[in-house]
Amino acid sequence: MKKSHQASWFSQALAGAVAIISLVTSTVTSTAQTTPPSPSDWPASVNGSAAVDYCILDPNNSFNSPPGWNNVISLAPNSGDQTYTGATLNGLFGEQIINASGFLNVADPNYANFVTEPVIDVLLQVYGSGYLYANQLYALEGQVGGAGHLIAPTVSVPAGANNSQWVWMLLEVTNPVDPYGFRYVGDTSFPTTFQGNNGGVNLGTIRFSGANSWTVRAIAFGPQGAFGTTNQINVFAPSTCPPEPAVNLAYVDFNKGTSNNLTVINNSGLGYTYSVQSGVGPAGDLRTAIQSTNGLMNFGILSNYLGLPCNTPLTMQVCIEFYDDPALAGSTFAPYQYAADPQGDLATYSGFTYTLTGSGQWLKVGFLAPSVDLEGVNTTPLTGGPTVVFNGGLPYIDRVELGVIRTGTNALAGLTPDPAYHIDPFICLTNYGYYAEWNPSAGVFNNVDAGYPTIMAGPTNDLRLSEAGVFVDNTQPYYLQFELLNKIFGPNQQDNMDVTMIMTYYDDPALVGDTLYPQIYQTWGINGNSGLALPPVPYNTVAILQGSGQWKDAYFEIPNANLLGVYGNPQSVCRYAATGPVCVSRVRYDVIRPCGPFEGINMLQTIGVTNTSTKVNVNWRGTGTLQAAPAVAGLYSKVVSVTNTLANTYMAPGTNNAQFFRLQYPSYPSYLFPPYVEGLIQNGGFGANASLFTQWPGYVGYGNPPNPSGITDWTLSGSNIGVNGRAVTLAGSPFGPANSGDYTYAFIQGVGGLSQNLTLAASTTYKLSFAAAARSGETADVFQVQIGDTSRVYVSSGNVTGNDAAFSNYSYTFTTPATIAGTPSILLQNISSSGGGGTVDFSNVGLTAVAP
Repeated sequence: MKKSHQASWFSQALAGAVAIISLVTSTVTSTAQTTPPSPSDWPASVNGSAAVDYCILDPNNSFNSPPGWNNVISLAPNSGDQTYTGATLNGLFGEQIINASGFLNVADPNYANFVTEPVIDVLLQVYGSGYLYANQLYALEGQVGGAGHLIAPTVSVPAGANNSQWVWMLLEVTNPVDPYGFRYVGDTSFPTTFQGNNGGVNLGTIRFSGANSWTVRAIAFGPQGAFGTTNQINVFAPSTCPPEPAVNLAYVDFNKGTSNNLTVINNSGLGYTYSVQSGVGPAGDLRTAIQSTNGLMNFGILSNYLGLPCNTPLTMQVCIEFYDDPALAGSTFAPYQYAADPQGDLATYSGFTYTLTGSGQWLKVGFLAPSVDLEGVNTTPLTGGPTVVFNGGLPYIDRVELGVIRTGTNALAGLTPDPAYHIDPFICLTNYGYYAEWNPSAGVFNNVDAGYPTIMAGPTNDLRLSEAGVFVDNTQPYYLQFELLNKIFGPNQQDNMDVTMIMTYYDDPALVGDTLYPQIYQTWGINGNSGLALPPVPYNTVAILQGSGQWKDAYFEIPNANLLGVYGNPQSVCRYAATGPVCVSRVRYDVIRPCGPFEGINMLQTIGVTNTSTKVNVNWRGTGTLQAAPAVAGLYSKVVSVTNTLANTYMAPGTNNAQFFRLQYPSYPSYLFPPYVEGLIQNGGFGANASLFTQWPGYVGYGNPPNPSGITDWTLSGSNIGVNGRAVTLAGSPFGPANSGDYTYAFIQGVGGLSQNLTLAASTTYKLSFAAAARSGETADVFQVQIGDTSRVYVSSGNVTGNDAAFSNYSYTFTTPATIAGTPSILLQNISSSGGGGTVDFSNVGLTAVAP
């Protein structure tokens, strides 16, 4: 799936959806039907002689399909951002939409038959869940092409379908005339464009969006009236299930001895057992906690507190507070199985797995499991949610919470049950940055790099190195990309973040009226999956070029973004678009953290000042210290300090004397860019004899005259090991990541390792740090770093997949045991399953004692 076309339709489609289109209701008259059509066959009102295309997704169906209908419809390929998974609900099978944007892309090879149809009737058999009303439904029509080739009319979902049963539903989709005189579905006046084989985008015909977590069993397309009328089809049996309660969170806390309608099951017959232990955790924060004794844990909800199995399956937040034991670094846990329907059919969690880092702290981790039914897994007579599975060590847990994300008209609809639990708790605790910058003309490469080639641009007296907007696959608009390096804002698997940015662009006189804007980004959806999004109102601002011939700054903000990147690119905040070849010479990013020591910092905001006849009001948002001075040069004094993520105001006392204001923020934390300290490691930067590596490609002992026979201070195990990077004198360093920066590094090609003996004290806390990467183009290369003695491992990174784009920094804290067996050592290993071809790189290995 090529990236440019997919994004092109996305931006045009949603823009079109704002401006267009009222629904056309059926003109066929009919007496309303009072009995819902049976899900076991097509509704009795269908016209067997109509030109209908259809598909039945349940292979065990017993439908009596009219002989004149065509069984040719299918779902567009299950890939990219249009993903589905099989689900059995109330004993019937359907395909459940699991992508974050709710894309249901239906492919009809006979799409050209609809070119004269102003309305397309779409007949669906769907499971009647509350998800039917969670989002506005749109029907994307047309192919990627010139301007006006795409449109996304709204579609109305009939009321009453959320009865927790399989229902037939008739949707009427308008098919307007496009600017070329043809209707969007069926227009063959221009050649089929990329992946437009079925008249739409991404190999489909009509791509519905907003169908998040819908489960579909059958689909049919026909002209208006082919299936009867909405009065005949959209008749739904009332739900026999009580309404969902207006509560969303149950918990049990073993340390505090409190609970709210949740219990942890301890039953060896069911395979769920645990033990209780007091005095767990770091000194000064010892707690009572439980520990699984068999690698599985299950939870029962008391008194049907969160609802009944007949209620609609909802996204469930599974919250675990646990001790991140240094001895268990590299161990993992995650939700495992859960009920998908009231009959107890099981689904398996496919989201992220949490890996313990060994931080020695109590941490709070939250998982999102989609479409969980409260039937539970072996919890009868209690209701329940997902089980949790542990791999490796078994951490101690002091608190468990199960919460459901309500939908529809429930008083708690859309709320996260407990926002204190995060995908990655370290966004609130330690060392992820909040600022990054690319400004090549000033020599600033602060963990940002250009995604496309750079050129010199600007006025003749101020030329700057810039990235220019480029066509991709010769389609509009012009795109710009900027990659994040070294995971400056943390890993991909973390909560959505609010990001502000300033782009410095050339206000080119030849591009008057053109626009520059953040176009598309990734976001975690309510079901825990990532999908594409456009900046919503009021964040959908654009910079309009005025043609001043100067460099200008444009401020943008994106809410709820993750860092997965757009269309195959490495980590990034978003992809930018422009209506012309706009040049950008500088990009600055600020992540507004929701918690922790950097909470609410927005270094890029502008102070707002309003002036009345007697008072001056100053406003700003989030963390900062407001300072004032009588002159712009100072002296500035503190007026007020705040630590929050809210809007703040200050009213200056007295009358309008001249005053100047500025915001002061905490210094950017130095530990995010720590100076490299080898400490107890010898030659951790691999530069000691690097200059003697003169023979390409850098293997130990290779060439004539040969490279050194070893790497100073390190013992080698394996054959293809050597040194590359800045300090070597050979021509080229082929084993590094795509951007190896200024690193000098040891590489290990194939299974092998580097080790070094250490002198460590007993019962002492140390910090291990290192940088690692994978060879460019190798995305499956796995490494492991560990320290231990002859009887035990003190700390391990676990199996980590290297980043082939750039070096990433890692750090672990651990405490040695009271008795050390033999001589401790550090081991850097390549454990890639790819064998001889896979290569991992190590640099800046340091080990220092941590002050008590």
